[in-house]
Amino acid sequence: MNSDRFLIIFIVLVFVPFSLACNVSIDRESDIFKIRVDSIKVVKFFISVKESSECYLQKCELNFEVKSTQPDSINVVQFEGNSSIAFPPFLTEFNASISLKGLFPGFFELSTFCELESQLSMNLSTRSIFQGSVVRQVGMIDKVMQYVIRVMVFVMYANMGTQLDIAVVKETLKRPIGPAIGFFSQFIFMPLVSYVIGYLLLYEHDIWRLGIFLFGCSPGGNSSNFWTLIFKGDLNLSITMTFISCIASLGMMPLWLYTLGKTITKTVKLEVPFTNLVISLVTLTSPIFVGILVKYFKPKCAEYVRKVIRPLTFVIVIAMIILLFVTQYFMFRMFTGIIVLTGFLIAISGYILGAVAALVFRLNRKQIIAISIETAFQNGSIALVILHTSFDYPESDLAVVPIIAQALITGQPLWLVYAIISLSSFLRKKRTETE
Repeated sequence: MNSDRFLIIFIVLVFVPFSLACNVSIDRESDIFKIRVDSIKVVKFFISVKESSECYLQKCELNFEVKSTQPDSINVVQFEGNSSIAFPPFLTEFNASISLKGLFPGFFELSTFCELESQLSMNLSTRSIFQGSVVRQVGMIDKVMQYVIRVMVFVMYANMGTQLDIAVVKETLKRPIGPAIGFFSQFIFMPLVSYVIGYLLLYEHDIWRLGIFLFGCSPGGNSSNFWTLIFKGDLNLSITMTFISCIASLGMMPLWLYTLGKTITKTVKLEVPFTNLVISLVTLTSPIFVGILVKYFKPKCAEYVRKVIRPLTFVIVIAMIILLFVTQYFMFRMFTGIIVLTGFLIAISGYILGAVAALVFRLNRKQIIAISIETAFQNGSIALVILHTSFDYPESDLAVVPIIAQALITGQPLWLVYAIISLSSFLRKKRTETE
């Protein structure tokens, strides 16, 4: 455990005749309250008392409290030893210290209560509150996890490029009403829905709100193509929408984060690093064009990729899930009912808004299915990579929680619907055979 880092707080107590006044000033570094998990930070105090000849300090006591703010359901820090310090009377200078131990990634408040009493029996208490954070030690396995996610994104997008038929995309764009509705559903409806639901349900947790908003601004995910195929929707429209959303995210994600994103964080100063964001998006979406070039110049290679990509993707997904539980197990401890409800409402809103928009413009059944599914599914991998490359700890660790929750929830209603449809088809077939 590390105990070689100190926080020094200077407290000056000033007494004047026939009255009692206390002026508490605290000087500190910008990162003094950043503690690592399982480490101890010693907080040192130097207290100077200025007295008059008619008023002497008889009692001085400092009390401390820590409160977890994000997450507020888990203790992120605790005292090691006493959380209260009493000083002998009639002294003018004091030296003392307390120790804080990091328990869990997150943010906390350290409150100091200074109680004073003079020979005139005049009492006064002052309170100061300071913000702090606990960060986990990032090891090799965390870096491996980030590389695995990057590889998975590269493989998925390169595969999309090899399977993308530009002629089909052009044909779909000749009647642009479907792609246009999909674009507005993904990059207008979903960011606003994520912002509003996050505001209503996660108002006191701005880091979680930022994560869910970032996910709402993300492009469509590859799972949407799979589900569109399962439910016999317009697969060409689905693939076209996924392709367009990936390219459009280069401009739309920074735009939303620069506008509404800046209004989210309040308790923690969190600047959106737009340069890193754009670089990450360009890096992540470029494999699409690599795949397109491979298909154009090496069609046989593209056909080979199509055959091996599914088992390769399966292996990568399994590896990512295992690494996720190993490296991010703490994240699941932060799952609460309100986070699950937030993810569920956003996902359901995506299905409904996409379907309603398509119905309003009188699109056919297959197009309605494609737009509804494409609107609800976001690309969680892109959101995760952007968080870990653009934000510091523990912000990125906290913001990822609602993203994972919504990603796990989004597909569950479709599994239920698919099970009901399959069961109904089986029963109808059985009834027909009986008759």
